[in-house]
Order: sequence, then C-alpha cells, then structure tokens
Amino acid sequence: MGVSFQQALEEPSDDEVNGRDDTQDVSLTVKRHFAKTFFETLINSDINSMLGISKISILRGERDRNSDEDNKFIIDDIKYNGKLTAKGNSFSRHSRLVYELVNLYGGVIDKFESYALSFEEGYLAGNPFTITFSKKIDPEKLVDLMFNGNEPFRLWGIEDETGNKQYRVYAVDIHNGNMGNKLTFEITSDYIRVSLPKYSCGNTLLRLFANLNHYVDAMARLEVIDYELKVDLSRTRLG
Repeated sequence: MGVSFQQALEEPSDDEVNGRDDTQDVSLTVKRHFAKTFFETLINSDINSMLGISKISILRGERDRNSDEDNKFIIDDIKYNGKLTAKGNSFSRHSRLVYELVNLYGGVIDKFESYALSFEEGYLAGNPFTITFSKKIDPEKLVDLMFNGNEPFRLWGIEDETGNKQYRVYAVDIHNGNMGNKLTFEITSDYIRVSLPKYSCGNTLLRLFANLNHYVDAMARLEVIDYELKVDLSRTRLG
C-alpha cells in the first residue's frame, strides 16, 4: 500500500523555500503484512488528513520463492489516478481484476449520474453531492487552486463570493468538457456542494474527490443527501 499527500493550500515557510526541497509532501510505502497495522495506527493520529492512499497492491495466487514449480500468481498495483501495472505470470487473474474494476467504477459512475439535477414533468429532481472536510479550509485559496484550469483539478470557472467567505462557482471540466454542461459548486470552509446537471459525466466527481484527498484533505467525505430534492415548478414559468 502506498500513501501520498502534497499540501497545496499552505505556503511553505522561508526555511523550507531556502532548503533543498520546497514541497510539503508525504510519501510512504508499506508492504504486505505491516500495511493494515501501519495504516490503522496513522489513521488515528494527528496526521490522518495527510493519508491519501496513492496505491494498493493486490496479490492473487501463490508466489513461493522456495518452490521449483511454476506457480501462477499476479501482483496488480492500482494507483489513485487510474494507472494499473501487473507483475507475475497469470494473465487470466490480471484480466479478471481489470474486468471487475471497470465494472465497479462504471457502476459508481452510473449511480452518481442517476442523482443529476433535471426538470421532469414540472419538477426539479435530483440530489446535490456534498464533500465534507475534516478540518477548516481556506475557501478563497481552495477556489484559486481548483478553478484555474490547471493540473490536477482541470476545472475552469469564475467565482462569485456570496458573503461570509462562501463562494458559488459555475465551472466546466476541461478534462472531458462535461458534455458542454456547467457544474455548480458551493464552497465554504467546511464543505463543497456540487450540483451535477443531467447528461453530465459522473467521472468529474470521482476525479475531484481523489484530488481533494491528495492535495487538500485526505479525510474528506463524499456523500449524497439521502432525500431526493424535488421542488414543484408547475406553477412557474419554468414548469
């Protein structure tokens, strides 16, 4: 298992800038039997907000170095950005894992898109998505980081400060264009609320969440409100 985090919202101190490395990173790799214990220890520590999981390695089959037999095994390294590499001699086990991952990811995307906002029979239907932070975030710095069109978020938008350091941003996903649709973001020091229009790609939300885990807050949570937003618009001109 690999853990990585780069603090993107806080400026390095003068000592860090003048040193050999001016980045504020965490990078750890723990193998096999120690991974679970190590991660459980850190998750209960004061640095848990920097424990973004960057890689998971999965061993399938048996790898016996003391045997002369041709044991069938595969070790798949799955990175948070979607990259997958394999080491071993069992292509069938590797291809099975790829198939399962694609189905799992596709199922999550389909589920997200089922919550997209839409007008149906005079009603506004759908659910917003909420990403809740485990610590206070500077919303102004977060807006500057997320919506400049650059890596890693690749979102572009113009912010509108609504008061009390709260922002609303109408943005487009430069990565895939989001089918020409604008996403609506409400950003505070405690959470981000995202409204996904119908026919938009749910992949935008998963990439956003993964990047927030690695650059802002590894303990942030992505939730869908457990009730359906349904407002009667039949008596308005929008119906």
